[in-house]
This record gives sequence, C-alpha cells and structure tokens, in this order.
Amino acid sequence: MGQGSQQVFIVKEGGRLDGACSKVLGLSRKSVTILLGLGSVSVSTSASRFGVDVLRELEGGIPVAGVPGSAGVPIAGVPIPSESTHLLDYIADNVTFVPAKKASQKVALGDVVSVYITESMPVEDYLQGADAPFDVIFECEHYAVINKPAGLTVHPSSQGLSQRPSSGSGGSGGSGGSNRPTYISPTGVAVEITLVNGIIKRFGLDVEKFIAHATTSTESGNVVDIPLATRMGIIHRLDRDTTGVMLVGKTPEAVAKFQKMFANRELYKEYKLIGYGDPQRTYYDIDNTMERSKTDWRSMIVTPSDEKISDEEIIGYSYTSSLETNTEANSSSKAKKHARTEVKITARHGKGFCAEALIHTGRTHQVRVHMAHIGFPIIGDPLYGCNNPYNNMIQRPALHSNKLSFRDPFTGEDKIFTAPEPTDFTNLWRGICAS
Repeated sequence: MGQGSQQVFIVKEGGRLDGACSKVLGLSRKSVTILLGLGSVSVSTSASRFGVDVLRELEGGIPVAGVPGSAGVPIAGVPIPSESTHLLDYIADNVTFVPAKKASQKVALGDVVSVYITESMPVEDYLQGADAPFDVIFECEHYAVINKPAGLTVHPSSQGLSQRPSSGSGGSGGSGGSNRPTYISPTGVAVEITLVNGIIKRFGLDVEKFIAHATTSTESGNVVDIPLATRMGIIHRLDRDTTGVMLVGKTPEAVAKFQKMFANRELYKEYKLIGYGDPQRTYYDIDNTMERSKTDWRSMIVTPSDEKISDEEIIGYSYTSSLETNTEANSSSKAKKHARTEVKITARHGKGFCAEALIHTGRTHQVRVHMAHIGFPIIGDPLYGCNNPYNNMIQRPALHSNKLSFRDPFTGEDKIFTAPEPTDFTNLWRGICAS
C-alpha cells in the first residue's frame, strides 16, 4: 500500500530476522516488527540457497556466472542497490519467497530477504468517515456502546492492509472483489466500509490524534503502525457476522483504559447462541488453550495439550496484539492462549438448543471454537459448524453479543448494556420449535 521501495539483501551473518534487517537496512527492531505485521517481509525458502555462492563471488568483485551486471555489487552486509536491476531480476526469477512469520525467525548464511519499506503510508485511505449501519445504545464524551449488525466488518484486516485496494467505484462493489459496501478514498481507490469508518463519522473521532498515538520515531524516521492506527476506537471486536453489544472509545486514552480493564477481567461479555445437538448437561465450563490452525489460517483450534501457556489477555488492541495477522501460523508456545468459556443451556427443542455463553478471555472465534470442541457447534457456522437441517434457516452463525457490564472508569458507576436479539436469530429459534 502506498509508495515504497523493495529492499533485498543476502544474509551474511545468521541469527534473528529482525536483527539481520536492523543491521543491513538500518531499521529498528520495532520497525521490522511493524513491517512483519503488514506482511512486508519475505525470506527465501531453503531450496533457494544460491545466495552463498553469490556472496563469495561478489565479495571478491568477481561476476556471478549467468548474472549480468553482478560484478562488484556491494552486497555483503548491505542491501542490493536498486540500480542493480539485472541481479534483482535474476533473484525474482530464481528465488522462491515465503512471508516471514515472526521477528525471532532464524535466518542463515545465504538466505535472501525481501522487505517492502513504505515511504508514504496513506493510512488516511482507511480512516474516512462513512455511513455504517449500527445503532447507538449509549454515548458519553469518552466512549459509546453500539449494537453491531451482521455483515459489518469491525476494522480493516491485516491481510487487506498488506495490499493496496484496487481502483474502482464505490457502492456495492468492494476491494478484493467482495460485494461489501465501499467508498472512494482521497487517493482514488475503493475501500471497504468498516465499523471504524462509521464511528469516525458518527462520533467525530480525531483521526490525527489516533494516528499520532500509533506513530513511532525510529532511526529511519517516523513509522506508522498501520494496523493499530486503523483500529482506532476499537476496544474489542466481534466477528463480521456476529451481532450485538460493542464498546468503542472516542480517544486513545479511553481505549487504553478499557483495554486495561479487559486485561484485568473487569469487563464482562455475555453471548446468546443457538446450537445443534443434544447436550446432556445444562452447564459446561470449557477451559483450555487455543491457537491458530497450521493448515487453515482462517481457523482457530483448541490446542491438543491442556497446558495453559499464557493467561495474558489480548482482547484489546495493544501494540503487540495489533500486529497479529491472518496468515500467521506460529507453532511456538507463545501462539497458544488460555481460553475459558462458561456455557448454560437455557432451552431445547429437537436437535436445537439455546444457550448463554460467558467468556473470561477474548480469543479469536472463542465461542464458536469452544462450542464445536464440545460437540455442539453453532447453527449456521460455515467454519466450525456441521451439516444439519437448520442451517438453511439463517445465513450466518447464530451468535449474538447480548450483554456487556463494567464499572465506568470515568464516573465509578456500574453499567450494564444489552442488545435485543436480531430478527434472524429469533426467527431461527421459532423455526426450530415449529419443525
């Protein structure tokens, strides 16, 4: 996204990826981490180890066989100069790159590293005010509570942010070929309308203040943490097709206060769901660890081990959590997160049932994964569900964020906010009971 430059270098000294990028490109490790989060760093596969021979010959100023224009290129410990087009073309044609997954990833002598360094990040493209369909439950000067409808994405995805949207017109079309509503940005591209755009317009958020909050000064100049900047106001998230209560902050300071409360378990979120199956119990306490699937980046899974690696909350968008990407399939223990959900069955009919779910942690897809894990998936869930006769009664997972409660950090008052069940949710249960 934006204007930038592709920097390529061959590793001479093995070690951590962020350390190599820092030494060769002059970037801070924090800047490298931001670029990793944007999907802007790639490393050659183990099958592409021609870099060792290139290093040996180039250090001596000897032309590399079959690589025009390679003699004397100062490649050891510095990037390949952009004017060395023949060598860069040769690498592009002969090296297979894979996206780097983490800053601590190891690189070895001869590995080729490609980094796209953005010179002008048009983060403003994603931060235009636009109409978005949500109701306001409560509003004060510091925060607001809204009722999010199904079909509204909360914020731009990390995967989407790693690529500039295609030019096009607004309306029903969208970037990436989706049918989601879009607007035309100041630089003339079609950008999907998310909840972020809606709260900017509805509550008049100070975009520049949020961008400043997400900007870090480095040796190479200021770097905007784009994932963090484009999540402005978002304290916690709901899946695109999950409805119900959401809390949004009007200032970075308010967002930080509520994120700390989430981390300290001082906010409580309750969901309603309609599941498939015949649970033998009325209460389930599901307590385990979750991680991203290594075979399908869209999915989360319950970790095979019962070991609780971390009790750390990532429900808010702190600096670290904002850098998590859809493509990450980190197999390290740090990718495993403690997840706990309490489920109470409230009604049954045939193979359908209603339940309330209280979450103690805020993991991606937590309720959906946990219900599938105990054998009673949510009806209408295309990712974790199963074939059942009720799926055609609803066009999304039957999951609704019903209640949010906390002590207001600004007034000290106890607050409880609820959102009514949406029509498709109510109609599904009526249909099950009538079947």
